Amino acid sequence: ETFGEFCLCSGTSREQAQTMENSEIVEISFEDLLAHLQHSRQALMQFLNSMSRRLAGAYEQIHILSFDRRMERLIRTLLRLAHDMGESTEQGIKIEPILTQDDLAQMIAARREVTSTLLNQLRNLRLIDYSRGGHILINQRGLEEYLASHDDKVVADQPLTK
Repeated sequence: ETFGEFCLCSGTSREQAQTMENSEIVEISFEDLLAHLQHSRQALMQFLNSMSRRLAGAYEQIHILSFDRRMERLIRTLLRLAHDMGESTEQGIKIEPILTQDDLAQMIAARREVTSTLLNQLRNLRLIDYSRGGHILINQRGLEEYLASHDDKVVADQPLTK
């Protein structure tokens, strides 16, 4: 994963990153990166593709935070996490490493207590399963169907019913 690329346009880095598993970090100076991109068309295309995907993801996140209800934000976040780091099992898609409710709350711009309530509602609907200190198991199809069936039907942040 690339990070710190915004210093290319501003000269200073304001980004922070936290790894969720053992990782190796490689620092590349601007001059070395530029030289490599100038000499390798394939590297340039990969770099531009990566930056374009990041930009598209940022636009999507802005849209989600601006227009989606908290439940929709949580479901979309869980689906994205399942896609990015999930492991298929017979019971559903298992998301590891462990994410705390605080982590999820930050991702959806909500308080932890609200996130906890939303997670419990999804668990009661059997769309996810989790335990304290454990992984999250999601029913991908169920979450996707929930999103499709609740588009424009739920008053903002109205509690779910069975």
